[in-house]
Amino acid sequence: MGLFGRLFGKKNTAEEPAPAQNPTPAPDSAPAAEPTPVAKPAPVVQSAPAAKPAAKPAPLDEPAPAEEPAPAPGSKPYRTMKYDRSFEAKLIQTDGEVKEYYAELEQELRSYGAKRRVSWRYEAFRSHRRLLVKIIFRRKTLCLYFALSPQDYADKYKVEQAKDIKALGDTPCLYRIVNKRRCKCAKELIAEVMAKYGVPRKKQAPPVAVPAYESTPILLARGLIREVGKKRAPTQIVHTVHEVSVAEANEALEDDTAAVFVEQAVRYADRTKQGIINIDTLAAYFKGGEYVTLDEIRKRIKGYEKVTYIKVLARGKLNEPLTVEADEFSIEAVKMIVLTGGKVLRTRR
Repeated sequence: MGLFGRLFGKKNTAEEPAPAQNPTPAPDSAPAAEPTPVAKPAPVVQSAPAAKPAAKPAPLDEPAPAEEPAPAPGSKPYRTMKYDRSFEAKLIQTDGEVKEYYAELEQELRSYGAKRRVSWRYEAFRSHRRLLVKIIFRRKTLCLYFALSPQDYADKYKVEQAKDIKALGDTPCLYRIVNKRRCKCAKELIAEVMAKYGVPRKKQAPPVAVPAYESTPILLARGLIREVGKKRAPTQIVHTVHEVSVAEANEALEDDTAAVFVEQAVRYADRTKQGIINIDTLAAYFKGGEYVTLDEIRKRIKGYEKVTYIKVLARGKLNEPLTVEADEFSIEAVKMIVLTGGKVLRTRR
């Protein structure tokens, strides 16, 4: 029995480290298993979980947060939303001088007793169901379309042939109101079209009140402006440089990216006398950070005193950040201005 007990005891001590697979020997092995320090090394086996804290720093080295694209220094913001403005919205947001022209011409048309109707795109005046005059804003330029032959008035009034589209088929004679003199001539054309179709002038209509300016969010809420989509965002981040040539600008910036940075100025275009100017000429007469306008060009540069409409072209190099307001830009000139940290503002049409 003693030998059997010894053999039994050895067997129990040998099986002790493993989880008790035989529950029956457990009570007999209790006295021999009291030196459980042999079982305590089991927590040492917890060194496997200890490896997990070592693995936790890995998320700190994950590239995603570290390489998240942030706006680079020198990058430029861009507008993404496009709007469809109604005739009324354009009138509300147009310049004060244009509103004065509109009020004068509106009063003149009402003096003939013509029926007035405002749609989303234009305002129309009819007499006996015949369309006589349309008023349309073309890029915020006030335009009148008359039921007259453009050829008969081209020499005297410098009218234009309207685009050959169905909506303008009855009013092919286009006249743009860009100054006080043209507003006066437009009244004469109103008299011509009324006389042609036998519409007599009645008593003078009362003055027309023009609406006050309202912001785009307000007009959106009123339903006078619609959101119609988004401009395609630039396909690259624009980094500014100290100096750029035409060739370097074309290499550094795509056309569609550059076009997004063209903003709208407050001034309205006047095509009476057109001129061009090169970007390196502006760099020679203006310092970095200055606001370049047509008025300043007339004051500083000879030969531009009578110019009313200016186009900026790319030539040479630009090494100053300029804010340039002009009537037209070549896409290369836009790239050069943007890449040197400047701003491009195009006048309203």
